[in-house]
Amino acid sequence: MGRGYLEMKEKGFTLIEVMIALIIFSIGALSI
Repeated sequence: MGRGYLEMKEKGFTLIEVMIALIIFSIGALSI
């Protein structure tokens, strides 16, 4: 998990963008 986070950070993802992505993923998972 930590390594993936670092890789995303290197690509320019901010913590806020990661949080938004997690929220969208959670909503998508609930809608299934």
